[in-house]
Amino acid sequence: MSSLDAYRKKASFDVVALKNLVETAEVVEFRERIWETLANDPLFSKSSAELTCDEQQLLTFRRTKRVVEYEFVATEEYMQFPMRLYSMLQALYVADPCIPAEFFLSAQMFGSTILTGSNSEKLMDIAMATKNLEVIGCFALTELAHGSNSKGIKTTATYDPKKSQFILNTPDLEATKCWVGNLGKMATHALVYAQLYTPDGRCHGIHQFVVPVRDIHTLKPFPGIIVGDMGPKIGLNGLSNGFLSFIDYCIPKEYLLNKGGDVSLDGQYLTPYSVSHLYIHTSCNM
Repeated sequence: MSSLDAYRKKASFDVVALKNLVETAEVVEFRERIWETLANDPLFSKSSAELTCDEQQLLTFRRTKRVVEYEFVATEEYMQFPMRLYSMLQALYVADPCIPAEFFLSAQMFGSTILTGSNSEKLMDIAMATKNLEVIGCFALTELAHGSNSKGIKTTATYDPKKSQFILNTPDLEATKCWVGNLGKMATHALVYAQLYTPDGRCHGIHQFVVPVRDIHTLKPFPGIIVGDMGPKIGLNGLSNGFLSFIDYCIPKEYLLNKGGDVSLDGQYLTPYSVSHLYIHTSCNM
C-alpha cells in the first residue's frame, strides 16, 4: 500500500474514473500490470544501501535485461501501439529512472534509427540484436564544443574508395563526443554523427554512421577508439555517460545510414534530395 493511499481516498472525485478518462482503461491496466510484476521481482526491490557507480550501473543493466526478458511490449508492437511503449517507459521510470533511459537509448535511438535509415541487412542484424541486449547501442551526436549546434560538429568520416571504407577521425579536443548515454562502460556500438567527406575533399554535411566501439564478448575497445566514462553525476549514476574519439578508425561503407545520402564505390556522393544539407539538417534537429 502506498503512503499516499489515505490522501487519495479523500478525493472528491473517482480517481480510477479520471485515470481511465485521461489515459484509457487499457493503458492504466497495462501500467499497473508492469508495476505488479516488478514489485514481485526481488531484483527490483528498494534498498537503503549506498552503491558505488559501478554497482549502480551493473544493477541497471541486470534490471534492463530482466525487463527485456519480460517483453512487456513486443518489438513489432512499437509502431502499432506507440502508447503502449510510452506507458511501459513511464512505468519503468517510476521503478528506476535509469532503466527506461538505458533501454530507450539502445533499442530506440540507436536500433530504431538504423531500421528506418538503412536497407543494409548487416545493419538490420545489429539493430535487432539490441532487442535482447546482445548489442548495446548509444547515440553519439553531442561533442565537447557542439551540443545544440549540431551543424557545427567536427568529427569527420572520409570515404576511401580503395578500401570501400570510411575513416573516422576526431580532429581536436573540441570534437570529442561526450555525455553519451550508455557509452561509458556498456555500449558496444554507437550511432555517430560526423561530417562526410568524399575523396575529392568535399564535405557533404552531417551523416549518421553505425560504429562498433567495443568487442561484444570482452567489452574491450577496438584499436583507433578512445572511450571512457565521464564519472559520477548528481543523479542517474546507474546510466554510464561516456566520451569517444577516433584515430583513423575504419568502418565498412555499408555502415553509413544511406537513405538520405550515399557514396558510390568510386566515391561519388549520391542523394535523392536536391539540397543534401536539407535532409541532414532535419535529421539532426529532431
